[in-house]
Amino acid sequence: MRTSYDAPKTLSRPDWWGDDALCRTYDPDEFFPEDWRRGPGKLQAIVAKQICARCPAITPCLDGALQRREPVGIWGGLDPDERTQLVVNRGRSTQAPAA
Repeated sequence: MRTSYDAPKTLSRPDWWGDDALCRTYDPDEFFPEDWRRGPGKLQAIVAKQICARCPAITPCLDGALQRREPVGIWGGLDPDERTQLVVNRGRSTQAPAA
């Protein structure tokens, strides 16, 4: 029986957007404020979004969060309320106009 350590050394894993993410250099808790709507959590969310704004992986990060329906945290520069609103707005733009 072969095990993973028997795999050829020439095979590399595919590129992953997370390898380029700026958040990897920060404490993950910084991107998961307890209450992003008010108080210290709101300030924490603003700082996290500023980090995201400079990140080269912002688009695939957001796309992944939307696909997984992430319920918490700052992903792709958006908090949960903003991601929900984005999904709602996308749904409206794809609907056929009423006849």
